[in-house]
Amino acid sequence: MAVARKTLVEHLLEKQLITPTQAEDARGAGPDPRKFLIDKGYATEPDVYGAWAAQEGLPFVDLNKHKPEPSALNVVPSNVARKHNAVPVRKDGNRLFVAMLNPRDIVAVDEIRMQSRLMVQPLVGTPTDIAAALKANYAEVSAPAPTERAVATTNQGASLADAMKAMAELGPGGEEDEEGGASAAE
Repeated sequence: MAVARKTLVEHLLEKQLITPTQAEDARGAGPDPRKFLIDKGYATEPDVYGAWAAQEGLPFVDLNKHKPEPSALNVVPSNVARKHNAVPVRKDGNRLFVAMLNPRDIVAVDEIRMQSRLMVQPLVGTPTDIAAALKANYAEVSAPAPTERAVATTNQGASLADAMKAMAELGPGGEEDEEGGASAAE
């Protein structure tokens, strides 16, 4: 016989993180009351996501207490981390612990596993903590540098000669002048 799984609201109520009245309000908020509970101020984001992790049978990580380690960050490229709202927290042997907004996203877990070449242990993190950790630990994505543009051109079907010509037009600093040519060295 299957045991009924506790809901998020039941977890919060059991831990006395919300009142019975707040629980009733949250039950009427739809199938996923996380945003409702936080927006109403009934519970904190870490309390809500910690209870959700318990409901889902997943570990929760507080990124304010457990800062991402450089050895973990270095094995997942910025574009992959940002794409999946995932922050590598710790690398332990062949295992990578990753805080994620959606730890049940098997496509994200698999892409992180393939990029890092490590077994991925998804962790639940709060949206605010994950956004802050991504901003703090990965450079913002900006327009490609001139050299990257030349390489991108090659990857899009241009010849190697065209890419080399584009790179030759760039000065030693990799910058173009206003006329599109190489800038003079100062």
